[in-house]
Amino acid sequence: MNKKQRGLFIYCILAQVALANMGNVKLEDTVVTSNSFGTKILETAKNTSIVTAEDIERMGYQSTEEALKSVPGVFYSATGGKDHMPEVILRGQAPGKASQNILVLLNGTPLNSTTDTGGVNLGLIPVDDIERIEVIPNGGNVLFGEGASAGTISITTKERNNKKYYGYVGFTGGSYNKRNYKVKLGTNITEKLSLDVTYQDDFLGGYRHHSEKDSRYFNTNAIYKIENGTIELGYLDSIVDAKFSGYVDKNDIKKSNSKTEARETLQIFNGKVVKKLSENLSFFLNGDYKERKYKSQTSDRDTKSYYIKPELKYEYMKKSHLVLGGDFNKGESDYWSSSHAKNNFTNRTAEGIFVSNSTQVGNFIFNQGYRVQKIDYDQKVRKGVGKDRDGNFKEDAYEISTSYLVTDDLSLYASYNHTFRAPTVDELGSWKGDPKVQTSDIFEVGTKGLINDFIYISSSVYRSETENEIFYLTADSGEVTGNYNFQSKIVRDGIEISLEQYFEKITLKQNFSFVDHKVDGGKYSGKKVPGVPEYLANLGISYKFIENLEFSTTWFYYGSSYAQYDYENKYPKQGGHTEVNLNINYRYTPDLLIYTGINNLFDKEYFYAKAPTKKGDDVRYYYGNRRNVYAGFKYSF
Repeated sequence: MNKKQRGLFIYCILAQVALANMGNVKLEDTVVTSNSFGTKILETAKNTSIVTAEDIERMGYQSTEEALKSVPGVFYSATGGKDHMPEVILRGQAPGKASQNILVLLNGTPLNSTTDTGGVNLGLIPVDDIERIEVIPNGGNVLFGEGASAGTISITTKERNNKKYYGYVGFTGGSYNKRNYKVKLGTNITEKLSLDVTYQDDFLGGYRHHSEKDSRYFNTNAIYKIENGTIELGYLDSIVDAKFSGYVDKNDIKKSNSKTEARETLQIFNGKVVKKLSENLSFFLNGDYKERKYKSQTSDRDTKSYYIKPELKYEYMKKSHLVLGGDFNKGESDYWSSSHAKNNFTNRTAEGIFVSNSTQVGNFIFNQGYRVQKIDYDQKVRKGVGKDRDGNFKEDAYEISTSYLVTDDLSLYASYNHTFRAPTVDELGSWKGDPKVQTSDIFEVGTKGLINDFIYISSSVYRSETENEIFYLTADSGEVTGNYNFQSKIVRDGIEISLEQYFEKITLKQNFSFVDHKVDGGKYSGKKVPGVPEYLANLGISYKFIENLEFSTTWFYYGSSYAQYDYENKYPKQGGHTEVNLNINYRYTPDLLIYTGINNLFDKEYFYAKAPTKKGDDVRYYYGNRRNVYAGFKYSF
């Protein structure tokens, strides 16, 4: 019996022992991303995964990225050469383009901006400030428009406390000079007005030379109660200074081949109004102003954008409602790059309107949604390669789904979604040919609920067919380096299974996902989508030895994959790898939590591969995370 088999055997034994201590799983979780007003998870016709603040503490997640690793179908790629800034991937999306297909929301406000790259730094948000993370693959395009073609990741921060003063202070230290200082202070100034401030300074070095990241995050929010509603104003300010080591030198792994240093700043002013206008009618308004700057030795980008989204919800009968809304996004991007010989200025405007309806008849819930969106852009080349571009896209998204409530604890669902996304400003700057809108048709069936009073299951089978998928080719493929629309359809057939068992002292979690991703026709017919594995799995155990002491461990498996951008599948596959993380929490007092842990316990060495940029070059490899130890505390008041 090998090590993997022994580990799985021990896990199964623990699961059987735990049967003597059956517990319950709550099915009352509300999914805000399904509509801005919330829907119970059992009634949502999508394979929704939720990571709560309790999960984060129990499993010892030290970042948002770590928390998302446990979600079925989620994979990270670090082939961008930007150490400690991995790209999150859902359901087999191609690395290098996955971020542009996933919308990340913070308290309902999009963090992505299609006015620039469409990407987002997930590590920016302090994990201690997170109340819950909702992940909905292939969901959100009707409600949120472009950027959500492959799904949404919605992050909700913790609500205010009823105390006069509340908050926390903490510190985490560890391997590679890890230093994380965090503090939050909130106060209820009056019965109607509350204010809180959060600050974090997070520094992390790397296993290789010239590899580090220093993030400073500041966020303040004010909430004012009005009659039957609230008004919320917020401000976010962050600075990330980073050094990138680049791809691996085959003669010296630790040696850096890059001298790149970069600074990214992000400022967001946001406002939100929620008000119940009558017994059956509610109003929701969300808006923000963003300014993102990125500067390194080789590139400089300054992006400004405005966003506003009003919605109305009308409950026309019990457990049935209609949502009407729209959104407007206008931005400009000033971009210079020496490596791509570009100096562009772009204006981009997007306008959308949508309607969503949910009707319950007996045990059936029927959902329909439709969005139409118009996008205009005007790109001027000030200097360098490329050409002026201006044009517009008009596209629609729609969804139809049905849920059947088998019992109060179990539901079945089926759904069809038609999603879209247009090229971002960054993609338009390196486009070859005439850009088209990428569209996908997704068919999915699944089930979720509680079985035998102690097993929570969420599973789905899906098929995704994407036309005109936006992808990037290097000169190694024989084409001119740049962005293109795929001339053939890309098909992804997948299965996801998630199980959870909550007992008196033991929590068990098992996730498995498989996606068969391939090109259907044309030059690359039958080839796999490069850079992303077909198989992903993880097993988690949390055991409470005594009331105040809890131990947790998670085993991850990532399958093999072709090198990123290798659409010809001509290079050998990069082998899969496993990883084991451990964490111990000790609650010294009700307010003081002390913790320690080890990530990548067995110090597995693994790499991310990227195809050459030009013919004759070698495949480039980017280093994964080595074993690292951490310890810290958090005092809440």
